[in-house]
Amino acid sequence: MSYTIDSNSFSVYNMTVLSSIGALDFPERLGDVDYDWADSNGVEAYVSSSDLHWDGREISLLVYYNGSNMYSDLATFRGLYEGQNSALVTTYGSHTATLKEIKINQVERVNQKAILVLKFWEPSVSVPSVPSATGGSGVKIGAFDLRVDFGLKVAGQKGLYDHKYNARERSYGNQPKQYSNVPDPRRITLLLNGHYSNASNLISNVNNLHAVLRSSGLKVLSYNGITANVYFGDNSKVTVILQAFMVSIRLKLRLGEVLSYEDAGQVIYYPKDDNVIFYPGAGKIIYPGGNN
Repeated sequence: MSYTIDSNSFSVYNMTVLSSIGALDFPERLGDVDYDWADSNGVEAYVSSSDLHWDGREISLLVYYNGSNMYSDLATFRGLYEGQNSALVTTYGSHTATLKEIKINQVERVNQKAILVLKFWEPSVSVPSVPSATGGSGVKIGAFDLRVDFGLKVAGQKGLYDHKYNARERSYGNQPKQYSNVPDPRRITLLLNGHYSNASNLISNVNNLHAVLRSSGLKVLSYNGITANVYFGDNSKVTVILQAFMVSIRLKLRLGEVLSYEDAGQVIYYPKDDNVIFYPGAGKIIYPGGNN
């Protein structure tokens, strides 16, 4: 598939797109992703469908300019596409994106041939419907086996076995910190590699994994006999070697749990703000002075 913008080939502006980066990246969550209760309740993950809001992603095109009047052609290009959404078509699909930056990396002074980087911002990223899981006995996220369902092998992980504990002050401001037995919120990074028979297979498998990660609810990560509740919230980079149909993903996951308030009801005082009390059983903030 050739690269186009608003149905125009980049050759119209004397440009040839050499490659692109970012068009398959997994954007991060926006808004409140979780809350660390800093006690035995651990981390409350906000994973219902109403909590899920997503950022956009940056798509960078590496471009060779082969015209004779680069600055004039760039001015024309900017005038057409800056500050508005355009229909950008890349090897990886169709995107509604806005021109974000033009960077001139290298210029041949004699003939003005140049290497450019055109950066676009895709504010709303679409994913397919969540596919059906085949499953297997390998590393799994929920019912999905990463190798069987997405063609991805786990080359390594970081953070799954780490334990770092919360530091808490016994008295506010006049005593040394003490460490509790409550772990800090943890992050896991999985390094995933895939090798496919063609580009279409690569793209569909990566997009299907993206759809699963964006779906609501906690997922159970099964890794070498360890199981943990995880959810997706951080930007994850997807690197593609398209000519070889290979992909590498640094998948970032968070460990957490969804809290139920069935046993809640304890009033918690915040010493640094005498006007605010949080009452978990009521699920709201109570202001003693009123305005509840």
